[in-house]
Amino acid sequence: MWTKEQCNLFFKKTLGLELTDEELNEALSYFKSRNLSPNSSHGDWNLAFTPLKIIHLVNFTLAKTKNKLQDKRFKKVSEEIFPTIYFTLLLLKQGYGKHLIVSKDAPDIALIPVNDLKNRKNNTIKAIPLECIFLPPEAIDQDNSEDNSQKIANLIIKKKFTKRFYPQTILLVTINKPEMQLNIAEISNRLLEIKNQPYDQIWLFCGVGEQVIILSQLCPKLQIINFNIQQELIPLLY
Repeated sequence: MWTKEQCNLFFKKTLGLELTDEELNEALSYFKSRNLSPNSSHGDWNLAFTPLKIIHLVNFTLAKTKNKLQDKRFKKVSEEIFPTIYFTLLLLKQGYGKHLIVSKDAPDIALIPVNDLKNRKNNTIKAIPLECIFLPPEAIDQDNSEDNSQKIANLIIKKKFTKRFYPQTILLVTINKPEMQLNIAEISNRLLEIKNQPYDQIWLFCGVGEQVIILSQLCPKLQIINFNIQQELIPLLY
């Protein structure tokens, strides 16, 4: 199990937060009850969080530091972990069950199916590798393609198609530009033109208003799903 130093390092790396000794003890108590691999010394692999617990940790951090989520210290949270939370809620809504979230590197996230975890008979843990990419408006605007859909497709190919992960890895693309007009089918078609692309699935996460989001599967087939955050996703938090 983690030492206090390892626990403190996790909070520094993921949330940019330093805890008091009392807060560390409380965190360690929580982690101990949710340790996935007691025989593993690799902390970023053997601790998983529910989406709701992550939100509580982030809210605690924001209150403690008086910062906003847009602060650069929360880069991993805002660009990788929060989009993953919505993705796990989509999986739940579509009947794939609950998943725990593990923050790691290369790929960025591991999703642990709760039902598989409950039924495991040894220390082997099934996980879904999830690689994330965040495309800010300035990155999209700098591309020289004719329209936004082509720009996004080209950026995904340029930044993520040269990498190689586990064959079952899912790529989750996040765009933070709600007013942007997109032809999602065009993005999907462009990505499907690339032979031997390295991902089992590619999903696009973007907002289309203050409360409505789109989670679109781009590959291996096109599937566009609109959600109202407060009405359809937040009630599913676990």
